Amino acid sequence: MKNNMKNNILLNKFLLYNSEGLAYGITEMFSRNLAELLSDKIMIVYPDFDRDSFIQSVENHVVGKTYTRRIPIFASLLKEHLPEDYERALSVLTGILGEENPNETGMFTHYYWIMPIGKFTQDYSTHCEFIEFSRKIALRYDFLCGKMAEGKSVCRSQK
Repeated sequence: MKNNMKNNILLNKFLLYNSEGLAYGITEMFSRNLAELLSDKIMIVYPDFDRDSFIQSVENHVVGKTYTRRIPIFASLLKEHLPEDYERALSVLTGILGEENPNETGMFTHYYWIMPIGKFTQDYSTHCEFIEFSRKIALRYDFLCGKMAEGKSVCRSQK
């Protein structure tokens, strides 16, 4: 089994394994399960979040898409389902981040759910004061991203 796992890793760098040693692709992580996870986290800080609508929208939009195409879909659907006011939406997302990642690993196993949040801020943030949120996300991805986030930031635009 271990030799087979090793060969699969060489063939597909995005192949992951569950606790039973069964392989699954990263694309599968960005589907209904992630929509449910995000919804549950969001509802703790924003009880008016329409969980069922968000999950159904995700299911309708991600079919047949790669994980790199699913991340922007999640971000767009978060925009549709969170408060219209960006600052309020950002406050909701900040409220679900949790602790920083203390290790150099885990981006695709423990912190993958943050990727759509990062895409949300990338696509919809226009104010320099919200760059700090990007740092908070980077500190949860992995150690190297966190170290990069400690550096000087550059704001693209200011309104």
